Amino acid sequence: MDAITKVALVCGIGQLFVGAASVVAIFRAPIVALNAQKNQEASQDKQKRQLQLFRTLMTYRATPLAVLFVQALNSIDLEFDANNERDRGVREAWTVLLDHFTNDKEQPDFGTKNQELIIRLLSKMGSALGYSFDEVYIRRHSYYPIAHGSIEEEQNELRRLLLELLRTNRRLPVSVFEEKFPDFPIHAKKD
Repeated sequence: MDAITKVALVCGIGQLFVGAASVVAIFRAPIVALNAQKNQEASQDKQKRQLQLFRTLMTYRATPLAVLFVQALNSIDLEFDANNERDRGVREAWTVLLDHFTNDKEQPDFGTKNQELIIRLLSKMGSALGYSFDEVYIRRHSYYPIAHGSIEEEQNELRRLLLELLRTNRRLPVSVFEEKFPDFPIHAKKD
């Protein structure tokens, strides 16, 4: 084979590879683009869920016994990834708080430490999500009317008393009294 034929053959093979690569790229590009879009949407969805969880915790931070607050705390492991550097601080703060909930109940400073650990968790979560709330801000900027606290205390007292009564640990006082009502004249209808 002479040199011109060899060059033509190499050029032909090169064109064949370029053509094959073009065909593969034409078919593969939309799949790659769809996967990239899918990954981006998944990332955006995760961030939305994290933001919703943070909003719930911030909304109910003055009432940590609220069901939504507790549910949001229990969702942290689902929404914040321990392998992600940005999320790791949140998971660590949640682990410390959970350990406190389960092991320090009998400690005299339980309530104070509880509040401090919740504030630390919210601060770390806010930072991970792009908010700049410091711990003082989180502690001081929530509204919980005194009346709500009074109502909650009264409801707890009523529940406690009712349970004592139902468990027969308490008696229900009963008094008998007689009250005379005045006689009212009954008028007969006239036809």
